[in-house]
Amino acid sequence: MHTVLSMITKRFNRTTVSSISINHQILFFKRASYLLSKGYPFLDVLEVITWDDQFKQHASNLMTYLKQGSSVDTAFYKAGFSAKVISFLYFGRFQRDLQQLFSQCSEMLTIQEDYTIRFKRALRYPILLLFFLFATFYILKQAVFPSFFSMLSSGDTSSFALYFIYALDGFITALVYVGVLIVIALIGWLLLQKRLSLQQRLNWYQRVPLYRGYYSHITTFYFTTHFSSLLATGFTLNEALEMMKQQSHYRTLSLYASRIQSGLRTGQTLSQSVQACYFLRPEITTIFHKTSDITTITRDLRTSADMTIAMTKEKMEKWVQLIQPLFFIFIAGIIVMIYASIMLPIYQWMEQI
Repeated sequence: MHTVLSMITKRFNRTTVSSISINHQILFFKRASYLLSKGYPFLDVLEVITWDDQFKQHASNLMTYLKQGSSVDTAFYKAGFSAKVISFLYFGRFQRDLQQLFSQCSEMLTIQEDYTIRFKRALRYPILLLFFLFATFYILKQAVFPSFFSMLSSGDTSSFALYFIYALDGFITALVYVGVLIVIALIGWLLLQKRLSLQQRLNWYQRVPLYRGYYSHITTFYFTTHFSSLLATGFTLNEALEMMKQQSHYRTLSLYASRIQSGLRTGQTLSQSVQACYFLRPEITTIFHKTSDITTITRDLRTSADMTIAMTKEKMEKWVQLIQPLFFIFIAGIIVMIYASIMLPIYQWMEQI
């Protein structure tokens, strides 16, 4: 009960104002980035944004929080912005280029929203068709197949059609059970993951091939973006790692920064320490192994961040394009099998007449 009350209190404190939709956040960051590029101070940017009624309340609250002494990330957190951009804004405390920071936030939210919508669209019709297909199979199983079983089992010889219907019946029934188990597993995971430690969750992520690749790309993008930004601001390697360790918005980065620092304290090189971080892609190790020059490392990390987000887009695009064809091929196969299960007994019965 205490946990539930604390969650409600935390949520209430966060939503002093209503949360902003992802599309509105994208537009907000685009406008803020544009105005910052024109040389406006940040408070003046917020003042200009209040001219638009749809952002007036949120921009006014941001100005209030900032004037009260809140940091950039805390102000945006209180104003109801997405938790996914708070980690970016946290590092806005240490870097002067808010225009680039807001541009990155806008790009990240655009990718998230765009591919979420496209995934939903790609899955909508196949799932609907699959639902009606299973409804049709249920009717066949209850009303048609029993008659075929009775008719074909009464023959003196074994029937291929009978074996085929039995096999189809078992196959689709197994699919239903697998689907139910997947749904139960997902619900169980959503309930269980909050009780797991960060390292336990990361161990589970390693066991899921598709999500493992996605999480590796996202973690690498966050690490390279924030680490290069801190180095460009003038922090040393150790100071930058300490800053990343102290932040709590993206706990994987905090864990990896701590792990890298521990490796350095035991005498390992930076590249050797990074190898202990499973979800950081191999090119990060290569960057640190190649040189110890801060300027070169900063440049290469920024290049890696750009390449990583580009590869993430390409992979997501590929999977979006594959979803519908794979689903339709699978559903078409089931339809053909159901059609065959109806026609084969009829043909065999006609041969026996």
